[in-house]
Amino acid sequence: MIELKACGLLENICRFSYLRYLQLSYFTSVDENVRSLASLLRAAPFMEKLELHLRLYFDGHIHTENEPINILPRHSHDYLKDVLITGFLASKGQIELLVHIVSDAPALENLTVDLMENIPENSELSGLRKRNERFKDKIRGVASSFLEGKISTRVKYCFL
Repeated sequence: MIELKACGLLENICRFSYLRYLQLSYFTSVDENVRSLASLLRAAPFMEKLELHLRLYFDGHIHTENEPINILPRHSHDYLKDVLITGFLASKGQIELLVHIVSDAPALENLTVDLMENIPENSELSGLRKRNERFKDKIRGVASSFLEGKISTRVKYCFL
């Protein structure tokens, strides 16, 4: 693992002292940009609930347990209790952000990670459901391997 000294907006001195809940939709074609969202947590020291709806151009590469990740600069998010992340595809930037959130949020109670858009059962694409489930299982496995030992036993977390 490589420790990053600064990432994107992490040195931003702007503060959102009254921000307690943030719902953010983030669209990007560059995976590394995802980890810059950690600066939002640093800028909002009293945030209690975070909803991140990620949409990433997916090149088909899922990060693996054997590939190193960068460790974002430590900053405690003392009030963060509830995190929901949707559109999770186990890309390197997404895993780095997830590990950062879990490692630096001592009050975290709930973590929900929605892996990708669900395919409706009556859709013409429903034949892809089994392949879709295998894909989700792979994402769950990679994410779980990086969270192992970093997530508190009192945190309720699930991968949808």
